[in-house]
Amino acid sequence: MDVPSYTPDDTEVPEGEVVVERACTALDLGPRLNRTAADVVRFLMQQGEMVTATQSLSET
Repeated sequence: MDVPSYTPDDTEVPEGEVVVERACTALDLGPRLNRTAADVVRFLMQQGEMVTATQSLSET
């Protein structure tokens, strides 16, 4: 399924490591990846993880 992105395709990918702290949410993680929270939620849902933008992401 081809779903449009909320972030332009030509957005830079961050270099180096992205540190994800305990209790991080999609709202916290999105800007670190140069993406929106909606992009993070969409990706995780496509991977089978049911999450919301404000839900704490699990360590598993």
